[in-house]
Amino acid sequence: MASTAIAETFDMGRVLSRAFGAIGRNAALFIGLAAILSGIPQLIAGLWRVDVGGPGFAGPSVIAAVVGGLLAWVGSAVLQVAITRATISDLVGERPGFAGCLKAGFAMLLPMIGLTILMGLGIGLGFMLLFVPGVMLYVAWSVAVPAYVQERVGVVESFGRSRALTKGSRWKIFGLLLVCWIVILVLQAPAGLLNAAAQTPTTLSVLITTAVGVVTTMVLCTVQAAIYVELRDVKEGAAPSDLETIFA
Repeated sequence: MASTAIAETFDMGRVLSRAFGAIGRNAALFIGLAAILSGIPQLIAGLWRVDVGGPGFAGPSVIAAVVGGLLAWVGSAVLQVAITRATISDLVGERPGFAGCLKAGFAMLLPMIGLTILMGLGIGLGFMLLFVPGVMLYVAWSVAVPAYVQERVGVVESFGRSRALTKGSRWKIFGLLLVCWIVILVLQAPAGLLNAAAQTPTTLSVLITTAVGVVTTMVLCTVQAAIYVELRDVKEGAAPSDLETIFA
């Protein structure tokens, strides 16, 4: 019988160990999902902007940015579900598959778009007001996606579920996510410097940005899923082996 002993506190080291362990055991799957759903839209839009780009924002360049943004948005919604499924499946001892993860992502596409819109509006408004409320909401809602994917609660209910799970651990979650974002910004710096020097996107900067984006998006989605698993363990005693999988 599986143990249901509740972990004492949120452990950042355990979260990272679970996240990178899942990636390491399924590297081809995780990288493949991120490359297809995040990398390809970024690459298409970026190279399009290089092809039509010039100083300022010409019409074709704006179109490239808009189309690329929409593709990236849809891809991101599917990717978050796919990576969440893959991570949790791995942590419960299953072997996640590419087709199953992709199918789950597209099956939840419309609700995920709604969830990301609501999350973006809420966090964006918080940042516009006093900045701090935006950070607080970002942390409080950090596991809304895993909660929605794993527990099949409603879109709105997933925000409340995330707030309940993160309560009491938000400073540690904030610290962990802050470290992740600092690393992301450092990795993105070379492409930013290239763009600043050239004043327009270059093929090299697009390739660097896309490669960094694939890796960082994959890691961030995996870390958020691992945070969810950790919080279920800490708050409810639901160790990874005890989580009921919904992906059969």
